[in-house]
Amino acid sequence: MKTNRPIGVGEGDLELEMEYAQTNTRQRNDNNGTRFETWRRRQPHLDSGLGYIATDVDFIWRNYKTKQFMFVEEKCKMSKMTTSQIGTFKLLDKHMASHPDYMGFHLLQFENTSPEDGKIYWNKEHVSLDRLNQILTFNNINELGYFRAVKPKFIW
Repeated sequence: MKTNRPIGVGEGDLELEMEYAQTNTRQRNDNNGTRFETWRRRQPHLDSGLGYIATDVDFIWRNYKTKQFMFVEEKCKMSKMTTSQIGTFKLLDKHMASHPDYMGFHLLQFENTSPEDGKIYWNKEHVSLDRLNQILTFNNINELGYFRAVKPKFIW
């Protein structure tokens, strides 16, 4: 049986063949992925059923002068984060939480596709365009972000 095996996996490895024959990796339903992402999704040995999960962070928003930074996940048409995104982003947020310049992980949702064609939601709260601009300049921002209720006291 010929399959898309990683280099080095021989024909006799039937157990691996069966494992690679299964696929849990979700395919994209749009044309926004990169060629690498499309290729990766077709690799059975990198399947999410084997534990591999990939997600991107839409923005690492940073002011290089003040050193403040935050992670922002953007969703259009009020899309929600997937379960695997939530788990990965919580892990990232947990590890960054005690950094003094870290302003949190945030969810930015648009009713349609941008701030110009519908309502804007920041961490599930409706905000105005003016308020979004304040947030993006780190003015009066909730640095706890989307996942946390308390900022750890440990300093880097």
